[in-house]
Amino acid sequence: ALRPFGLDGRVFIPFLSGFACAIPGVMAARTIPSEKRRLVTVLLTPLMTCSARVPVYTLLITAFVPAAFRPLGFDGQGVVMAGMYAFAVAMALLLALALKGTFLHEPRPSPASVLPPYRLPRAGELARYVWARCWHFLSRAGQVIFTLSIVLWALAAFPRDAARLAPIEAELAAARSAPSSDARLESEIEGRLAAARIEGSVLGRTGRAIEPLFRPLGWDWRVSVAALSALAAREVFVGTLGTIYALGGESHASEGLVQALRDARNADQTPRYTLATAVSLLIFFAIALQCVSTIVTVRRETGGWKWPAIQFTVLFGLAYALSFAAYRFTVLLGG
Repeated sequence: ALRPFGLDGRVFIPFLSGFACAIPGVMAARTIPSEKRRLVTVLLTPLMTCSARVPVYTLLITAFVPAAFRPLGFDGQGVVMAGMYAFAVAMALLLALALKGTFLHEPRPSPASVLPPYRLPRAGELARYVWARCWHFLSRAGQVIFTLSIVLWALAAFPRDAARLAPIEAELAAARSAPSSDARLESEIEGRLAAARIEGSVLGRTGRAIEPLFRPLGWDWRVSVAALSALAAREVFVGTLGTIYALGGESHASEGLVQALRDARNADQTPRYTLATAVSLLIFFAIALQCVSTIVTVRRETGGWKWPAIQFTVLFGLAYALSFAAYRFTVLLGG
């Protein structure tokens, strides 16, 4: 089944692992003896729908796909979620087909040599191997991931706009010192304080600066900031939006954020986010390589920054183009 796309049976394990997390999927490509086929597998595995994408999909589908939508009697929201998984596989196969016409393609090996021999490992050997690989990852890739995570956190936390934060901090202090403290009120003020901090941070200002770049996709600066923060990990997108909309102690994936996105309005009282915006975001997150850990792992597996840079650039460009097309098409349909 994979032969027309220039792939063989060895990609099954990396692709399957990629549905949980792209990192073990990329590392599983080591079982492929051919250097070119291994590289193709490493480049395509991050397209599989990993668990980090699920909170983003769940938020957008719950907020913008009507519960009354029931194609052929099936739950419409469930159909869209399943469709995102199918879309990921389809994109990987189409890109594999495109790579088939490049220097990365090589003749198919004989069927007898496709699958390596699999044997049940001994528990002791397995434990030692797992520990060695985990330590290797933490000592090398982990250093880069930790450093970049700190940088992203700093960008979202600094600088502090004292003039803007002072009134909210004073309000919070007054609420805490009141004889009858109101936990709900304190949570609401804390949410507004966190939102004000991120709006005045380098990340928030960057989001406003790049808003014109993402406006054709139907995004405003808030979504742009959340997408930038998702470089640390895709699921951070949900938490960042929750912070911006000052949800305080509420669960960011709860009805609070869903309702906030539905109720958000522009200055002219038109909806800030629509079904077209959600479709654009779904397509973008399905394709774009928004995971520092995966990028670092690809660098380690390929021995340099060349292929991760190419991979990130191509997937970002493809995600942007398809998101733009999906947004415009959905708008034309009235979404």
